[in-house]
Amino acid sequence: MRRFFINNIPFVNGAPLSLSGQQHSHLKKSLRLKVGNIIEVFDSNGQNCQAAIMEIGKNETKLKIQLNSGINKNSTTKTILNDDSFDNNNNNNNNNNNNNSNNNSNNNNNNNNNNNKKGDDEINIINNNINIDLATSLPKLQRAEWMIEKLTEIGIKNLFLLESEHSKSSPSSGSLTSNKLDRFERIIIESSKQSKNNHLMNIIPPQPYKQFLKDKFNIDTIKQSKYSHIFLFDPNGKPLPLIFNEIEENHQNKNNNNNNNNNNNNNNNNNNNQVRDTLILIGPEGGFTKNEINQLQQTIDKRNDSNLYISKLGNTILRMETAAIVTSGLFSINFPFLFNNKKKVL
Repeated sequence: MRRFFINNIPFVNGAPLSLSGQQHSHLKKSLRLKVGNIIEVFDSNGQNCQAAIMEIGKNETKLKIQLNSGINKNSTTKTILNDDSFDNNNNNNNNNNNNNSNNNSNNNNNNNNNNNKKGDDEINIINNNINIDLATSLPKLQRAEWMIEKLTEIGIKNLFLLESEHSKSSPSSGSLTSNKLDRFERIIIESSKQSKNNHLMNIIPPQPYKQFLKDKFNIDTIKQSKYSHIFLFDPNGKPLPLIFNEIEENHQNKNNNNNNNNNNNNNNNNNNNQVRDTLILIGPEGGFTKNEINQLQQTIDKRNDSNLYISKLGNTILRMETAAIVTSGLFSINFPFLFNNKKKVL
């Protein structure tokens, strides 16, 4: 089913919507959809639903929300039910009333489906509640567009652009014109449409590395760090699979300790045991300097409410955009398993 982006979905039965600009042009000229076709729309709030095409005009397409197809709030992994699903459900209900044996069979199938759905929900719960943010320098603009496209597909929530000691060759904040930022936004929207990711990735303009640390970890203004797990990638770091094993073991041990302490005398008041968002830092060409790594280490040690890991991906040196995509993909795949005690993919 074709997907289109709108600013906000109103939760009213039969509410009208409209597509204009590039979204309208894509529907009309590229896809050549017709009146009566059903499409899927999503907004920047992570909501999506089905809508019927009511009218295709010169400058806009008029739609009507189909509430019977269901609306998902804040979902990046679940898909909406189509009309065939509801027809099949109704047919199954009629068959159940007419045939007891079919009823038992359908009940067993429903139980299996419920069990599968429950399993999916258990695995996806971390995806829905924990965001992965990435901080890195911006590569040359052609590579930057490719990186932004792939990070959106993977599901990165925020992309922070850094100006570090070795990022002199990267585009500065002054070189990012409004036209370039608009193009980045279009890439994000198109990538979200293709990947069925209902959340648009945010791009935070370039800022100095020191200022980034101050904004995110200032102990005087921020009561609790947004991030429970922070990963900085460096060739001298610890292999990522070993770190994943360490995180999984620590999380399981914490759960076991909580289960054994029925009186809640050991509530783990240390905030770095709480699972919150994850931050990945990827250096520019030449990586982060020892001074920059020490700054981050001292900042995290001072706060004592986050876990910092210095890691590496392998024995080869990757471009910053390649490293950003590889690490983001590995984290997106593995983290739901780490915190739900599932077997990891890596």
